Amino acid sequence: MRVVEQYGMFTESGDYMVDRAVRAGLKLAQLDAASNADVWQFVQRELAKLATTEDFAEATDTVVREEVFDALWNTLPGFNVSEEVYFGV
Repeated sequence: MRVVEQYGMFTESGDYMVDRAVRAGLKLAQLDAASNADVWQFVQRELAKLATTEDFAEATDTVVREEVFDALWNTLPGFNVSEEVYFGV
């Protein structure tokens, strides 16, 4: 079962891959006590890696980013990041 049903990817396998990145971020937060910013940046790096492939090029699209943020927001108590961190400024 996924953290959320769909992340806005074009395929089921894309949603699965994004979910793996989200779950890895959750594990990072829970086991390593990483900061919210560290978790967000980690997941964004993983999505950027996915986006380099033709099959998952949409992994860095706005809708995917928003769904990923919502998944983290709803799963990690107190999860939030600044606009600068969210947009990678």
